[in-house]
Amino acid sequence: MPEAIRKKSHQKWTAKINSFDEFVLVTPEYKHGIPEVSKKMQSILYLQNGMI
Repeated sequence: MPEAIRKKSHQKWTAKINSFDEFVLVTPEYKHGIPEVSKKMQSILYLQNGMI
């Protein structure tokens, strides 16, 4: 598992997201794509527990 995924802040954030039945991610378009922060968030959720 990558080092970034092991951070406690990421684990706490993922636990919070997991407590929801659903969540909607709304981001602005940035240079014809999603912002890097949103990509990182999706990677964290996917790598930690196969979400998204």
